[in-house]
Amino acid sequence: MGVRAERLKYLKYKKVYDSLQFRIGKKSFRLSGKLNEWQDVELVSRIFYKRLEMLLYTPEITSKIYEYPIHELLRKNDLLDKNMLDIIRSKGYQLEAINIFVIKIFDFVYYTLKKKLPYTNQLSLITNAISELLENIYKYSSREFCITVGKTDSKYSLVVKIENNYQEKNEQVQQNILKLKKGIKEVEKYDDPNVAFAEIMKDRVLQNNPNSKESRLGFAKIRVDTNAKIVLQNHSHCYGDNGITINLFTPFEFVPAEQIEKIIADFKKH
Repeated sequence: MGVRAERLKYLKYKKVYDSLQFRIGKKSFRLSGKLNEWQDVELVSRIFYKRLEMLLYTPEITSKIYEYPIHELLRKNDLLDKNMLDIIRSKGYQLEAINIFVIKIFDFVYYTLKKKLPYTNQLSLITNAISELLENIYKYSSREFCITVGKTDSKYSLVVKIENNYQEKNEQVQQNILKLKKGIKEVEKYDDPNVAFAEIMKDRVLQNNPNSKESRLGFAKIRVDTNAKIVLQNHSHCYGDNGITINLFTPFEFVPAEQIEKIIADFKKH
């Protein structure tokens, strides 16, 4: 990737991040905004991943996850007592070398430390589900969205709500919403998500129409990946009667913070 293309990629991420609105609590967070371009789906999904990561691990433990590899890489490169100018100077003012340094931090976290931590797989799967739903929002609505995630003390200990807005709920929109309800009902009638996925896939093959929206294969995959109960509401907290809400009620198993901190502490010893 050329310098210009790489620069545009980073600036695009910053632009999307700055356009979002955040509400962050101890047991929940909300982010909302608008998908102006198709590539915004990927960028918003990445931002969602980082917020979800911080919610699951807590901000304090998330800091420990990232600060340790940064500390170690600086130490191994004899840069621990250096400031940013010293580091850039030590690399001969080659900014590409700084990017490589950042990639090494990423690799250390995601391919070494995070393999030993809980939630790694769930983070990716839940984010994939959100990305799938954001794609639908981009294609079929006004592209405004509101995502809320919260921990609860109920059977469904992690609840994810994704809302979208329509300029107006005209006849075509109402028909699309009815198809959504029908598709979710078909997916939810099976207790086992894997059975639901297999049945929806079979129906899709028998229909001989791989592009059929009514197969709701996307929702079936979300159920398999997240084990969530999917519920659609024909209104929205953020957008009122012009919006809809898709709820993912997930029976999530949380790991005590002390156990996660012990994993990190044991990792440091080695």
